[in-house]
Amino acid sequence: IGLDGGSNLYEYAPNTIGWVDFLGLTCSSIHDQVIRDANKVASPGGSITSKQAQILKGNLPVIQRRTVFQNQMAWKEFVGSQNYLMKQWEANTGRTWPTGATPHHIIPLESGGANKWWNLMPTNGKLPNHSLPGIPGPHAAGGILRSTIQQSRKALPPGTITDMRL
Repeated sequence: IGLDGGSNLYEYAPNTIGWVDFLGLTCSSIHDQVIRDANKVASPGGSITSKQAQILKGNLPVIQRRTVFQNQMAWKEFVGSQNYLMKQWEANTGRTWPTGATPHHIIPLESGGANKWWNLMPTNGKLPNHSLPGIPGPHAAGGILRSTIQQSRKALPPGTITDMRL
């Protein structure tokens, strides 16, 4: 019938007890699912705005996993510009950065995420994935990024490209 098999027959359904939309009827893109998962762990007043979501969608249609060195350089850049990016987030969203919240990349740096205001959100969750107790964020096990882009720490080799427009 024109379907190609692969080495892992179980990869299609990352959650074996959850519902699988094998016909694609839900019309929910990976981008929309990332936004939804991220908003679950956003600090009060820090949810992703529609403007921010549109910029994110327009600027990150394709994600390429970075090498360890590239990731270290991107992280170093982020640490140096973190306060500036938070001020840009405030100016562009019309909100003040929530007290006690830490900046969190919506699309992680290792997965090609940008050090731009539109790829940041405030969260009060705990590292490593900024989840809140009982609420998995986008990077936690069961979150959309973990089941698509980040399948596991070593699942996708550097240079792997994932299309977020789907």
